[in-house]
Amino acid sequence: MRALELKLDELAGLCEGLDLPAYWVDRYGFIQWATSAALQRLGWPQGLWQGRRISEMMPQSRIFEVLAGGQSLRCRELTYIGETIQISYQPCWREGELLGVWAVIEQQEKSCLELEEEEIGASRLLIQMYETLLGDLLLGLAVVDSNGVIITVNQYWEKLFGVNLAEIQGMPLKTLFPESHMGQVLATGQPRIGETWTRDDEVYFLSELPLRCGELIIGGLVKLVPVENVETRDLVARYQLLERKLLFYQSELSALKHEEDPFVAIIGENPHMVKVKNMARKVARGDATVLILGESGTGKEVFAQAIHRASPRADQPFISINCAAIPENLLEAELFGYEEGAFTGAVKGGKAGKFELAHGGTLFLDEIGDMPLAMQAKILRALQERQIVRVGGHKPIPVDVRLIAATNRDLVAMMQAGEFRSDLYYRLSVITLQLPPLRERRDDIPALVKMLIEKFNKKYLTSVEGYDKELERFLLSYSWPGNVRQLENVLEYAFNMLEPGQKLLTLQDLPEQVTGGGPLGENDLRLETVVARAEKKAILQALQATRGNRMEAARLLGIQRSAFYQKLKKYGLSGKEEDHD
Repeated sequence: MRALELKLDELAGLCEGLDLPAYWVDRYGFIQWATSAALQRLGWPQGLWQGRRISEMMPQSRIFEVLAGGQSLRCRELTYIGETIQISYQPCWREGELLGVWAVIEQQEKSCLELEEEEIGASRLLIQMYETLLGDLLLGLAVVDSNGVIITVNQYWEKLFGVNLAEIQGMPLKTLFPESHMGQVLATGQPRIGETWTRDDEVYFLSELPLRCGELIIGGLVKLVPVENVETRDLVARYQLLERKLLFYQSELSALKHEEDPFVAIIGENPHMVKVKNMARKVARGDATVLILGESGTGKEVFAQAIHRASPRADQPFISINCAAIPENLLEAELFGYEEGAFTGAVKGGKAGKFELAHGGTLFLDEIGDMPLAMQAKILRALQERQIVRVGGHKPIPVDVRLIAATNRDLVAMMQAGEFRSDLYYRLSVITLQLPPLRERRDDIPALVKMLIEKFNKKYLTSVEGYDKELERFLLSYSWPGNVRQLENVLEYAFNMLEPGQKLLTLQDLPEQVTGGGPLGENDLRLETVVARAEKKAILQALQATRGNRMEAARLLGIQRSAFYQKLKKYGLSGKEEDHD
């Protein structure tokens, strides 16, 4: 770690020498250093910023998006101390581990197009940063402009090709490196990751990526890593996988940001789900408080985020807090913040709470049914007065937030038992959304499984095409007490059990605690599961007895033909005899 600290100091010195308004935030969100230009631009007082959370110094910062998703953000505008500034964020990695994020403050008056020359300069700085932080890796790097012309390369690249930068600067990359596909990368904006290139019997991993400024492609980055270096082989493989995952999450984030209707991404064509989505879509247009009810794993936070993204507050923060995960004695400070000296261990200068951080945006209180009664009263007061007071403080702070709350508990029963305040309940439940459990919308399971297979194929670099009929019957019949979250976890387990080249998921790929070690979860004794198992068995026997004649099978079972077809659909059966041979 000492060597890493020295290298970060070198990078800080480099930024200082370039008079670059930049600052570094570690993986936990704490500011570790900032250049003089950044301190002057942001007005941070000397000696009071280092070691503080970026959310305290700059609540509007987008840096936590980068820490959470690992993707860079370019030319992001935000309002700070009464003026608009543009900040670009770049995550930094070492051996597959996110170290933190460096942020560069751009000139406010310049557009992304006008920033192109500065962006290329930042690319040179990025090369130096890679060399500093990844100096112990054998890694060749080259940066080209939007025409594929070489701007700069690192020393390893020079040694690999037997050139020096002065000779090749301004040369088309294709001239020096004919095997490159950078022209295609620049034309399409699609990276090429994890390919191989051979030179003098040495094999290298080759990655070519576009460099962007907003939506504009302003250049490209080429990386070459030797495969046969024994010490770095595993690291390189993990690095390539991490890079693929990063690009996947970048594309997913981009798709979400450009999705006109965020509810389209919520899988569900079941009538109940469609009704809830349509209601949430309407609710998003207003500013009323929303209460989302549903069992654990039904997607309450997913709906809360969709409501926020579809609302007029979409460009403002979405702040989430799990009321059940924070000790009662800390919850008030987390929600309302605290002043310096409010209690032992309070950071110097105090700290903003979730209400302040969500100012102008949306505050999501998950598991609000687990909130202590004393805190319920303070939440109600904050909603009514639209202002809060920090712990240890006296000055009211105005807050403009839209509140969305969620719980898996029966708040009406809790009110009757005196465990939840009725006035807060009626304030929260202006709009109530009841999310159905997965067992009540089994017709959505095939679409959910398809989506998850696509997701895990990208994550684990597999090529699963689907699942066999035995697994299909199990997925449609199992009670799913953990709902969509459990389905996702079970399928991710299955992807970790795959054999090389396996194309279809099978029941044997699922964890035994779910399947019960036998077909169709024979050890699952829930009444609903037992009844479903008996119904399926009777249907299969009736079809077998009638040699697949569905009308006769329905007559044998003593049910209407329409009900028989509904049960076929429910259990994923086609009704043909080969399904049960």
